[in-house]
Amino acid sequence: MKSKGLLTASFLLIVLSGVMWWSNKKTATADKAPTESVTTKLLSITEDQIQNIEIKKRSGEIIHLQRSDSRWQIAAPEALSADPDAVSSMLSTLSSLRSDRTVEEKTTSPDQ
Repeated sequence: MKSKGLLTASFLLIVLSGVMWWSNKKTATADKAPTESVTTKLLSITEDQIQNIEIKKRSGEIIHLQRSDSRWQIAAPEALSADPDAVSSMLSTLSSLRSDRTVEEKTTSPDQ
């Protein structure tokens, strides 16, 4: 008689544990639903619209890139041919630049 009660209690414990596991799994999946992105595109230009690029190093030296006939040239400090893959990668990055958040003009905590 005691073993029958113990077997029934064990079965109920297993069933209740399964129900708890399933309900927690369902809510965890709902929490992982993708949220809408609130990023803002910073530049609304295409790579074709960019004709000049000026890069200023910390030392003060300025590197000037210029497009001529769909080819990029280094115009300053010395006239050289530019690496098309490097320039294309830089332009692609700049044209798809997005901000994750906006800092308020009168912020209370500037460390953020």
